[in-house]
Amino acid sequence: MEYYSKKSIWKWILLYVLIGAAVYGLIYYFFFYRNRGYNYTSQQNQDDYSNQISDWKTYYSEKYGFEIKYPINWELELINTEQYDGVIMKINNIFSNSYLRFSTVANPDNLTIDEWFLEAINVDGYPSPLAGAKPITVNGFRGYQVYNNLKSPNPLFHIIITNEKRDIVSMYAYIGETTDNQILEQMSSTFKFID
Repeated sequence: MEYYSKKSIWKWILLYVLIGAAVYGLIYYFFFYRNRGYNYTSQQNQDDYSNQISDWKTYYSEKYGFEIKYPINWELELINTEQYDGVIMKINNIFSNSYLRFSTVANPDNLTIDEWFLEAINVDGYPSPLAGAKPITVNGFRGYQVYNNLKSPNPLFHIIITNEKRDIVSMYAYIGETTDNQILEQMSSTFKFID
């Protein structure tokens, strides 16, 4: 039988602790830190953010009751809703194929966002991809966000948001290039319902 000295046992224990800390750090980064919402907490961040979007265009729609800002070099495409099941518009980066798509969501029972969401996360008794969503607030409006950790080209996030009248809008971001991630998040953070 082979015996280990106390010194070699402590080396193994230290090695396992370091490996465990590294694994914990990676899990924390990919599942918690990286998926933070749109909270601009400091005045410096708020000023930097305002300067970045100051020359953006604004799409304003009384018909759908919202507005959003988007970069001047991105293209706005209005879509015929009768053909595409509530999809009303798409903002595209024509060079990278990234886009932010907007859809109206039916709410015939006038459900709150929480009630609607509870119904949406179960499909035939099984959880849908929405089951992993987190509650968020964008410009004072409550919603849910599903954030995807896949690499480009893939969906980046899907946000479902509502106002006091219980109108529901879906924002779906698709990344053609990872360099567009921040722009897609900034665009979605400028979304506002209008009266």
